[in-house]
Amino acid sequence: MTSSTTTRAGCCGGGATSAASMRAGNAAASSGCSCGGSCGGTCGCGGGCGGAGQAFARPRFFAGQLLTEDDLDLLSTYVVEKNRLHNRSFFGAGVVCGLAVTCDPCGGGKVSVQPGHALDCCGNDIVLSCAQSLDINALVRRLRIERNGGVDCGDPCTDSKNTPTNAAGTAAGQQTPAPPTGADYCLYIRYAEQMTDPVSPYSTDDPCGSQACEPTRIQEGFAFELRCRSCDEAAPDNLFTRISACLGSLVTTQRTMRNTRSAFLYASALEPAIARAASADPKALINAQRLDGTTKALASLDALPAKPESWSADNVYVAADTAQTLASLMAAWSTMSDADRSTLDSPDQVAASITAAKSGLARLGAIAPQAPVEQLITDPFDRDVVTITTQRSLLWANPESAVKTVPPAESQLMGGGIVYSAQLKSSLSLTLARIKANLVDRLGKRGASTDCTLLRDVQAIQIPDEDPATGAGTASALGARDATHQLSDALMRYVRECLCGAINPPCPSCDDPAVLLACVHVEGCEVTRICNLERSFVLTPVAARYWMPFLRSIGNVLERLCCPNDPCDPKPGLRLAAPAPSFERGYVERRSALPLADAWMAPGQLLDPERLAAALPATLSFSGDNARNLAFSTAAMLDLASLRSGVAPGDLLASLAPPPPPASPPAAGGPAGVAVAGGEVAALRKDVDDLKARLTASDERNKRLDARLKKLGG
Repeated sequence: MTSSTTTRAGCCGGGATSAASMRAGNAAASSGCSCGGSCGGTCGCGGGCGGAGQAFARPRFFAGQLLTEDDLDLLSTYVVEKNRLHNRSFFGAGVVCGLAVTCDPCGGGKVSVQPGHALDCCGNDIVLSCAQSLDINALVRRLRIERNGGVDCGDPCTDSKNTPTNAAGTAAGQQTPAPPTGADYCLYIRYAEQMTDPVSPYSTDDPCGSQACEPTRIQEGFAFELRCRSCDEAAPDNLFTRISACLGSLVTTQRTMRNTRSAFLYASALEPAIARAASADPKALINAQRLDGTTKALASLDALPAKPESWSADNVYVAADTAQTLASLMAAWSTMSDADRSTLDSPDQVAASITAAKSGLARLGAIAPQAPVEQLITDPFDRDVVTITTQRSLLWANPESAVKTVPPAESQLMGGGIVYSAQLKSSLSLTLARIKANLVDRLGKRGASTDCTLLRDVQAIQIPDEDPATGAGTASALGARDATHQLSDALMRYVRECLCGAINPPCPSCDDPAVLLACVHVEGCEVTRICNLERSFVLTPVAARYWMPFLRSIGNVLERLCCPNDPCDPKPGLRLAAPAPSFERGYVERRSALPLADAWMAPGQLLDPERLAAALPATLSFSGDNARNLAFSTAAMLDLASLRSGVAPGDLLASLAPPPPPASPPAAGGPAGVAVAGGEVAALRKDVDDLKARLTASDERNKRLDARLKKLGG
């Protein structure tokens, strides 16, 4: 066993440090970036893109061809690189099996690495055929030498034992360093190659030909490395990390999503309000629907808590909606001419609603300003919408004053059903501008894109002027509505691109070809703890069968079903061959699988054939009748198998998948309902006891048959 060192950057934190390695079997091969000794992140693994864009080339032979070492090496390289490509693309890096790091039988500062198989990120197979004993203290010493710039300050684990010491415990003429305190290290294994079996080439006519011996074999081996343990793990490259990287800061993303949602809700209410305000028909402003909305708003006002300090965020939103609904009726009535008022339907109901709305605004104005809006609604835009809507709506509690103080454009939209003041327009414009800026920033930082026009479309969105001094009118409201819908559409396009783009898995990178085996804790000069689960595992079918033993159990069940007369498993055969106990027909029909299938396939249930037929592709030609026939055929087959096994039909299936409750209305409560439930429980207990007795009798018959067969065989 030979040893050497490999320098690493960033070990143990702070500057360039190093790690010690120990190679078993072979010296490390220095072969550039051929994935032999090392495989850097810049060169890649296994064939770069050539001039024609082809990563691999294999030789072609023909009769009369002059073969050179390049032709034969190309064949070997092609096979090796293809295998590496398959390993790293299909399986990835990690431990395939074995390679457990355990305490050495002799204890001390040694560990034992058990045989096993691993794959590095270049796709190289790392195979350890026999257990290897490693001296962790020696690896730690080499690590300290490299960290000290090549200066050997002595080994505290050996010098303190072998060097004579004075009375103070210090070596004569030499100061031995104190034994190291507790530290954590991680043990890695890496692929290595060594040229072996040199042979002298035949002499040729080439005057420049080399006459030195050339190796004829490439011996594959491995190397062990010890590194300082670092808690700063690299972020994994997976679906979720790529989605997060595409979306950017989650805080900014959450605020953008929330603001877009709030702006979209406001714009959705803005559009019908603009249409009502622009209508020349007075009935578009005050009609039965608006009066009904007023009635509901008054009911919501009555449901608000009496003390505003006990309000929740929902109460604040309800108060704002209530104030806006009541104020919109007052604004529509106050800005309407007498001639238009005379055309309205149900004038008495309108008058009553106007009076109730005015009274409701007065009541709400007495308590709404006391609500703790700042503490309940933390988002600035949501808070602005709620606060401004409530404040501007409460002005219409005194309609005579509101008509004079509220700008006509705002009054017109207020009559249409929404508050759109200069302050609210400014807040909305600032929010839309911030959403647009975030989108432009994220689109500028994205890498590969599939929506090629998204950035141009976002940049072309026109945001209304946020200056409150410019006022708020219908034109500004239409601009805010259009900008909101365009930004929400662009945001959904960007999120869809992030999700769909992350689904396509990238090719694995290879920045570090070493494979982590375990992390060890060294206390003094002794290894005290080993953790093997720091490693990454290669998910192979063999490992899946080991981690999920129930898969083998499923296979055993299928084997007993399809091969009942297997001589290695005689019990199922005897049980099937044994005469089944007789069952009463009524009991069989009650416990049959047929009613169970009928219950699950009833209209509206989970396995409704019509629903399944509608959900399945039409190309399958799977009708509801086909599903029903298949289900009842399966149920009858289960009944037959159950009877042959000596078990009541449907009992096992009913225990695993009880039928859904019927769709009929529940039974009336009271003593009658209790009596019915008690009777059903008693009947079920009787059935269970009967089943237990029959199973016991069946087992006794099987035992007698076993004893009889043994006598006949003897």
